[in-house]
Amino acid sequence: MFMGPFDQAISWDTKSLGGSKKFLERVWRLKLKMTTASCHPEPAGEGSQKNETLRLTPQGDGCASMEKLLHKTIKKVSEDIEAMKFNTAISALMILVNEMEKEKEIAGDIMEKFLLILAPFAPHLAEELWQGLGHSESIFLEKWPKYDINLI
Repeated sequence: MFMGPFDQAISWDTKSLGGSKKFLERVWRLKLKMTTASCHPEPAGEGSQKNETLRLTPQGDGCASMEKLLHKTIKKVSEDIEAMKFNTAISALMILVNEMEKEKEIAGDIMEKFLLILAPFAPHLAEELWQGLGHSESIFLEKWPKYDINLI
């Protein structure tokens, strides 16, 4: 799907599979950065640290910048899937992964939405990482994420 536009004939080349494999390996390594903390925590009981906002970068803007790029990516991937432009949808996911790799930690709510938009392209990997976030139900039972136009 990444090799080119869906509606154009492309000569098959097994050498190009290396890039896809590397991308999937990079996504898999993101599990080392996953945290259950949230960029938008719900109020928790007294004495709980659950309501602490995760700071991903020294400037403390990791959540804001990551969330902005995530919503931009959700919009792009959603539109590209509708238009059957799978190669550009995957390219947008790669851009997001590049930025996620730069972070020390990735908030659970960011990772969840990323996995939801990754799932159509890498179902087994997305499902495995979804379960790693503590979900017992399949990722494919979840609703497609909506982007917030104010965050784009």
